[in-house]
Amino acid sequence: MLEKILLYVENREATKVLATWTLKLAKTLNARIFAVFIINDSTLTRPVANPKAKRHKAGSHQEETAWAILYEIEDDAFEENVKISLIIEEGRPEDKLIEVLKSFELDGMIISSQSKLDLKELISHCQGKALIIK
Repeated sequence: MLEKILLYVENREATKVLATWTLKLAKTLNARIFAVFIINDSTLTRPVANPKAKRHKAGSHQEETAWAILYEIEDDAFEENVKISLIIEEGRPEDKLIEVLKSFELDGMIISSQSKLDLKELISHCQGKALIIK
């Protein structure tokens, strides 16, 4: 039974339809959603003169965008009376998703079919867990 579901949130466009579908599923199953946005640290640019300055600025912008997207999902979850937890991580997406899946003892993961994740790696770490690609 899916009682705790990880929803991987990548961007606003791909997420809206996926989040709506996941909310309906969670409501039907009376499940909690863990909406996870990962700031991929390899996409943050670093100038030579001050490596931390621009990385912090780029990271701040991505974090603000991430929270905005997650709060939209949270609002929709509230309207549907679905329990939700919001999580932002920084790092390699595949590693962080596996880490969150295990640390919160989640039952499954939902990701977009448009995702650029290494699905083979995720599948190898999701043994006994549901992996839904929508």
